[in-house]
Amino acid sequence: MTRLLERLRRMAEAIPPGGSVVVPRDWLQGELEALEPASAEPDLTVQQAAKHLHRSESTVRDWIECGRFPGAYKRGRAWRVPRATLQEGIPAADERVRLGAWRAVRRSRE
Repeated sequence: MTRLLERLRRMAEAIPPGGSVVVPRDWLQGELEALEPASAEPDLTVQQAAKHLHRSESTVRDWIECGRFPGAYKRGRAWRVPRATLQEGIPAADERVRLGAWRAVRRSRE
């Protein structure tokens, strides 16, 4: 991070006030990727998350759509769940959605 900041500072110092800079996209993308920590463990598919949580895939999909897993995203047509959100585990019984509320959500999608 400091290496990139130093390089950006030098560029900024070389530009007159009110000037602008054109930075090659490939260079910038390479620098930003170098800053990101290498994730040894990729995000999970719905099938993998369901197996990890000992729940059905449809339950995990419902939880994703209800916002239970922050950071879940779609890659193409398939959902991905960040491993960090699974660390929180399954919600306690008092936090679970009542069956009536669940049915209302299901009906609203139809």
